[in-house]
Amino acid sequence: MANLTVFPTEERLKTSRRLLIARLKKESSLRAWRALKRLSACSSETDEFCGLLACPVCRARAQKNFADAIESEFSRHAGFLSVTLIPKAGMVPPEDLMKFDLRAFVRSQYRRISKVLPAGHIFVGAVDFSFNMPLPGTLHFSYHVGGLLFGCRGKAWETALRAQYPSVPGVIDRPVRIVHRPSSDLPSMAAYTLKSYHLARSQYLAVPKTSDRNPYRNTRDIAMPRDVDIRLQITHSKYRVCDPLILIGLKRWRTSDPAQFSFGKAGKGHWQR
Repeated sequence: MANLTVFPTEERLKTSRRLLIARLKKESSLRAWRALKRLSACSSETDEFCGLLACPVCRARAQKNFADAIESEFSRHAGFLSVTLIPKAGMVPPEDLMKFDLRAFVRSQYRRISKVLPAGHIFVGAVDFSFNMPLPGTLHFSYHVGGLLFGCRGKAWETALRAQYPSVPGVIDRPVRIVHRPSSDLPSMAAYTLKSYHLARSQYLAVPKTSDRNPYRNTRDIAMPRDVDIRLQITHSKYRVCDPLILIGLKRWRTSDPAQFSFGKAGKGHWQR
């Protein structure tokens, strides 16, 4: 995993936004025009930010502010669990991307997770997304959940959580991944939870180094294809950078800037972003 505590430079982010604006100008849809209008008004010089999930500058601001807020809130914990959840409902064919409802997906995953976690837990997560190119298989976007879990003990909740996310043979082999992590991993894992970049995953047939093992499927991360990326950014232009968040046992105080984060404790079932 890349060192996500080293954030992109402001100049690089501005260049990414300029390239996105230039590509949006070539699109003819009303949604692309609306995204172009919002992104063109986003400016760090005047501190007037668009706060859109499609904006590279605002995604990077959100990532850094989120990581700082989580580290400040949870740095005294001895350790935590990193959790990755891959639901079948998050597999979206490219032709259905414009119809996908991120906010509804966030609410459904919140309900799935919250009903199996015990009292006293805190889950801080977000919906992540990638473009998957399986071998063989159908190209699709994968919306999935990554998060940090604090305060959970025992194994009953883990068994119940795995039951909520069944595998799909040949498609989703490991739908639930839970890793114990030391407190020293908190800054990088917090930044990884609300990432500012997104990749495509290309599957290939790996040749083993030892002769007693058969070839196996593996994946590599590659840059998002340009036509796929512009479709994704147009879709995400209707969401704020805070919309992917899933908070259980914690609440985010509302601010005028969706890329700013301040947290407080909440009871189970609290829903606020």
